[in-house]
Amino acid sequence: MHRYGGLAHFQAQLDAKAPLANLAKPTTNYTLLTESAAFALTLATTWYALTFGTEQYDVDGQHTGTSEDVVINTTGVYDVYGQALVFNNNADGTLFLQIGINNTPVKALAMGKFPNSAFQWANAAVVGRWSLTAGDTVSLMALSSDTGATVYERILEVKQVIV
Repeated sequence: MHRYGGLAHFQAQLDAKAPLANLAKPTTNYTLLTESAAFALTLATTWYALTFGTEQYDVDGQHTGTSEDVVINTTGVYDVYGQALVFNNNADGTLFLQIGINNTPVKALAMGKFPNSAFQWANAAVVGRWSLTAGDTVSLMALSSDTGATVYERILEVKQVIV
């Protein structure tokens, strides 16, 4: 499981000058997805599964195209990490992130608070470990307490743990 050193480290990983492809390739079932295209959180009461279009790694073929789901191919224990950077063009509010298992938000929850003014950024990260069965899906889900928030940079990492 990666340990991230905050927003600067997160942005550096997504920077084309320091591609993740230069890292040693994992040998276990491992998927690392990134995305920087805008994703609007239009309803303040809805959990959205965020989409991902870039596969940095997909060792077990668990992700296809631009979908939001990582489909588990091998039953086992998995570490899951998700992080998102969100821009709010309205007033203050809170960004909530959760890991979704089979399209249902689970108890791992992170919050990023927008400052008390318009045009502000918030960052949140969530991590957890779950026992998953082949066919289960994993996603990164976001909710904003204020309409008008847009997710930009995001990352989802799913790695099987040998226990």
